[in-house]
Amino acid sequence: MQYDFRFLTREESEQEDKTHCWYRVAQILAAADALDLHDFLLEKRLADQRGPFRFLARLHKIAHTEPVIAYYEEDDQDLDKVLDIFIRTNSGGTTLSYSDMLMSMATAQWKNLDARDAIHGTVDEINRTADGFGFSKDFLLKAGLMLAGIGSVQFKVTNFNRTNMKLLEDQWDRITRAVRTAVELVARFGFSRESLPANNAVLPITYYLYLRDTPTGFASRTVYREDRRAIRSWLIRSLLKRGTWGSGLDTLLTALRRVIREHGGEMFPSAQLEAAMRGRGKSLTFEEEELQDLVEAKDRTFTLLALLYPFVNLRTSKFHIDHVFPKSRFSWARLRRAGVPEDDIPGLADRADRLPNLQLLVDESNESKRAKLPKEWMEETFGAQANEYAERHDLGNVPADLTDFNAWYEARRDRLLEKLRRLLGVDGPAGSES
Repeated sequence: MQYDFRFLTREESEQEDKTHCWYRVAQILAAADALDLHDFLLEKRLADQRGPFRFLARLHKIAHTEPVIAYYEEDDQDLDKVLDIFIRTNSGGTTLSYSDMLMSMATAQWKNLDARDAIHGTVDEINRTADGFGFSKDFLLKAGLMLAGIGSVQFKVTNFNRTNMKLLEDQWDRITRAVRTAVELVARFGFSRESLPANNAVLPITYYLYLRDTPTGFASRTVYREDRRAIRSWLIRSLLKRGTWGSGLDTLLTALRRVIREHGGEMFPSAQLEAAMRGRGKSLTFEEEELQDLVEAKDRTFTLLALLYPFVNLRTSKFHIDHVFPKSRFSWARLRRAGVPEDDIPGLADRADRLPNLQLLVDESNESKRAKLPKEWMEETFGAQANEYAERHDLGNVPADLTDFNAWYEARRDRLLEKLRRLLGVDGPAGSES
């Protein structure tokens, strides 16, 4: 090490021995020239030594002559600002996030648990649930702030004070039990890392379970069936509505926590939550234009299919999003060979991944179907019940090949749109039939 920089108190900096004499680095900015350095060395009885002067002269040159340092003096003592500055200037070292620093504060203040091990261990555990999730330590820290009843769920230094961290540590077992059950419940709804578009949507559910002291068997017992249905309906609607879990997240979560605390003693208060969200510009009411967008979506498709086909048993079987007409059939070469006119090929290829050409299939069925055309596959798989399967999944009269794909696609699109209107409580456009 060429230079020894340390954070010292004034008293520590005045302690000297045969090998140490401390110079406050910021003083170099006020040193106009070498004479100022010489005065310091005289005061410290070091003027007759070359080494100390050489070190200070180098520091003076770097600060005043060579354009390698950009600096400004920060007078604000706000710890959040200090922490932000540290994170931005630490890019040359190990990358640290804001939550890394806050977790370090928790680690320093917990007495009986190692916060780092407890948080990372719980994150790893919940991410192994069912088909796997992508929850982060940020999610778990946010859950801790929300469930422990800390005034604000915002990531700021003042929320990680000694009093709050003791509260978090004391409640840790109860908090993690609620988190595990919430993730298990969401997994039983069929969601996983790939299909859950907003992890923070799980937080209000987690707080509700925490408030109820996480009833044993909540994710599976019949007695909680209606409660689970209310949670599932609210969750799906919030995930389908764009922007719900984006900006203003911390204030939204704080408001939802208050609603659940006031109205969630016996049943998940979905109506009251929706009213609170509406008052914050996060309405879960859908308009016809939104449904027109959803019915031909390429994203949120699992959420849409789970809403449209609640009879599909996502709890006990592993399902995949399957293309009714296999995607491999939509290459330009295969479409030409299938007799599709050249001008129709771009439109058909675009429609391959949209909702009307998608369905939920259990693992084994998806494996057997592979690249088969749907009519052939249904007749082989279901025999006399093929028409019943097509009716339950709104497939209608499935053509034998791709030449009539557009007509089939538009017919199924219309059926799905009508179903979405009914499920999401949207009146059709003026003049439409219901």
